[in-house]
Amino acid sequence: MKLINANSELDNAPVAIAPPGNFASDWSTLIKARLSLLVLATTAAGFVIAEPNAINWPRFAWTLLGTFLAAASASALNQSIEVRRDALMHRTSRRPIPAGRVPLIAAVIVGVGLGYLGCFVLATQVNLISSALAGLTIFLYVAVYTPMKWMSSLNTLVGAVVGGIPPMIGWVAATGDVQRGAWILGAILFVWQLPHFFALAWMHRADYQRGGFQMLSAIPGSEHLAAQTSLLSALTLVPLGLMATSLGLAGMTSALVSGVAGLGFSYYAFVFLRRVDNASARTMFFASLLYLPVVLGTMVMDRGSIAVDAAVRGGRDVMIDLPASAAPETQIRISAPQSTQLAPTTTQETLQTKTLAPPIATSPTSTTSPTSTSPSSTSPTSTSPTSTSPTSPTKP
Repeated sequence: MKLINANSELDNAPVAIAPPGNFASDWSTLIKARLSLLVLATTAAGFVIAEPNAINWPRFAWTLLGTFLAAASASALNQSIEVRRDALMHRTSRRPIPAGRVPLIAAVIVGVGLGYLGCFVLATQVNLISSALAGLTIFLYVAVYTPMKWMSSLNTLVGAVVGGIPPMIGWVAATGDVQRGAWILGAILFVWQLPHFFALAWMHRADYQRGGFQMLSAIPGSEHLAAQTSLLSALTLVPLGLMATSLGLAGMTSALVSGVAGLGFSYYAFVFLRRVDNASARTMFFASLLYLPVVLGTMVMDRGSIAVDAAVRGGRDVMIDLPASAAPETQIRISAPQSTQLAPTTTQETLQTKTLAPPIATSPTSTTSPTSTSPSSTSPTSTSPTSTSPTSPTKP
């Protein structure tokens, strides 16, 4: 199939005239509402997985709102830039801007406004790191990924980076820091998007060629490379899912489900490699749509750290991280049965005292007056064990 040089046709590209559309439908298409909902789902998963015990619902809501506004901004600006190329493609020629139903200047103004508003919401209601990640997402999608689509087939990698950031935003919104759990979730989304998009690009390769987009699946002679990359990416999802369990994001059920789902996804990627046709590409595409909610949904339901030895005993290891100023040896690991949960009111100081203080034999009849303890007996510089014992008897 010959690659069409769309660059020479852009200035004379006919504008598709579509029937008058519905206002809500046009703007929903402009911000790619369905894609934005997928972004929200991955953001929500990152937030909830990072909060295994208690969810801060107001912050959760602000996080979703700010992320949705940022995603809508990126989509609107993307379509504003690609308007002439969209007019050349059958799949996109009826979009609101190329069809003339939404003015280009209006789309640009709304896109910029939504971006500023989304970053503002995250910065003021959540934290600055999540706002910075949202701003980075908009920049990469609009200023790097969009122009790169007609320059290099490596654009898919940049697009995958953009898609891997939303769960990191959710994690950072919940914890206030980019921890290793955020990187694992981002890596899963990054790798998942490669076979997902290669399948989509293969099914619409003629349209991408018509628009002059340099998609790997749409470049003649590169079809098998796209299929090979899809298989390797799908296989990579298996160890990534297991790493989520080994690093404490989820339990053994999540490891089992992610492993089976990854192998199943890899099977359909292998079929695509063997056949390289529309039917196998479509099957792999739907397999990718099934993989993501199954794996992330299981991680959400099975979230929380678990160790293999604790699982054998029927318990779950709960890691309690004290403030950074605390000594490293004060980190506490408590093996508790699955049915036992820590009370929300239990403080870190109480757990530290119960775990680190040696047991002291006391008489059942000995009592301690709360007003008779000398201030000097609790001095942090005192080294005598009896000077800090809460059960030391005192004279009346």
